[in-house]
Amino acid sequence: METIDVSIIILTKNAGSNFKPLLERLFSQEFNGEYEVLVIDSGSTDDTLNTAKQFPVRITQIKPEEFHHGKTRNLGAQLSLGSALVYITQDALPLNNQWLQKLVEISRSQMLPGSVADKSPGRPPNPPRNSSMSTISLSTRSRSPSELRTITTTISLYPMSTQP
Repeated sequence: METIDVSIIILTKNAGSNFKPLLERLFSQEFNGEYEVLVIDSGSTDDTLNTAKQFPVRITQIKPEEFHHGKTRNLGAQLSLGSALVYITQDALPLNNQWLQKLVEISRSQMLPGSVADKSPGRPPNPPRNSSMSTISLSTRSRSPSELRTITTTISLYPMSTQP
């Protein structure tokens, strides 16, 4: 069985035309390891699912009324195979093709800016409330699979409206 180092989890609903550039950037990452991308969609009626199917992602569909920010992220953690979890919003764009590698290297050295907390499932971290910034979270599984170490940051992301 293949070892997955990182699971990238994206929650979607009607992601629109910004979604394909995100997936293209994610699948062009120069990463020293194996990673997977999971898409959890909560009832898109646009082309989000067709776009996702153009890439080697794992898709899980839930009903719109089943979506909850924390519970749906926990579902992503349960479905993931990676030893580290990266949550990225559907409208964020990694800065470059080294984004994932740098993010993992920095988080493993514990020098990552942002808020760091140990959380148990059912108590996910709250992202910063600054709506002008896209957020990502990187979680690493500790010795117990039920405990996640979560690091939330706003580095290395362009808002889609200002991408290079």
